[in-house]
Amino acid sequence: MDSEPDTRNDSRKKYLNLLKYVENSLAYNHEKFKNMVTYFNTKDLVSFGNYMMSEERKKRFKNTQEHLIGQGLSPLPWEEAILEVYDADIANWKESIGKT
Repeated sequence: MDSEPDTRNDSRKKYLNLLKYVENSLAYNHEKFKNMVTYFNTKDLVSFGNYMMSEERKKRFKNTQEHLIGQGLSPLPWEEAILEVYDADIANWKESIGKT
């Protein structure tokens, strides 16, 4: 029982390091692409909406959660995380329709 707080601490440190890495990556990409403009038509927006509700997206969230737990982290349950829209959703959708 004494090791439980250390495990939580280690898990929290790993999670915070991961968040810092993601934050730095996003900042780099934002600077790199901040002047880029992308236009989407109605067909694209409907396609993106369908992707957001797809089994493919749900599977990605489940796999990511399993991976993070395997790394000793404590992520949000995928059922909560999937309620938000992320930059990765756009990238994954574009990849799924061949627009990368």
